[in-house]
Amino acid sequence: MKITISKIQAAEMQLNEAIFLFFDKTNPVVIEILIGAVIGVLRPIGKKYDIIAILHDSDIIKPEYKSFWISTIRKAQNFSKHADDDSVAVLSYEDDALPFRIIEACYLFRHIASDKCLKYRQSQSALMFEIWFWLKYPHLLKDLAKTKKFLQAAGMPKSFDVNNFEMLKMLADKHRIKL
Repeated sequence: MKITISKIQAAEMQLNEAIFLFFDKTNPVVIEILIGAVIGVLRPIGKKYDIIAILHDSDIIKPEYKSFWISTIRKAQNFSKHADDDSVAVLSYEDDALPFRIIEACYLFRHIASDKCLKYRQSQSALMFEIWFWLKYPHLLKDLAKTKKFLQAAGMPKSFDVNNFEMLKMLADKHRIKL
C-alpha cells in the first residue's frame, strides 16, 4: 500500500491515535513516543508562525536548566530512538506528565491548523482532549470563567464526567483516520 501524506496529516494521524490510546488506557510509553513524534513535526512548523510549544519553548525555565528540562520531557522518545550508544539501557517511566505532553501537541496542532497558519482542518480528537484537559485541570487556568462560558456555549453538559474514559475513547475512536 502506498500512502502520500503531508507533515500536518502525519501529525494529525499520530495525534488522533495517541488520544484514542490515552483514553483506551493503553501502554503510556507508546503514547508518549507518538506524542513526541507529533511535537517533533509541529514545533518547527510552529516556529515559522511564531507559535511556541507550551512545554518545550517555555521561558519560565532558567537557561542553565533548559537542556535538563528538554531531556526530561523527551526521555521516552529519546529512549525509543537511540540504541547505538545505549543498547542495554532501561527506561524508568512515570506517566504523570503524559496529559501535559498531549495538551502541548493539541495546542500546537490547533494553532498551526488554524486559518492564520496552514488553513488545515481542526482535529476533533484534539479539541475533545483540550476540553477534557481543562475540565480535568481547571485550577491551571488563568480565566476559568471564560473557559466555563466557552464550554457552555459549546453545549458541554455540567454533568460531564472527566473520568468516563469509555465514553471518551468512543468519541476519540470516531475521529481516528482509518486507511
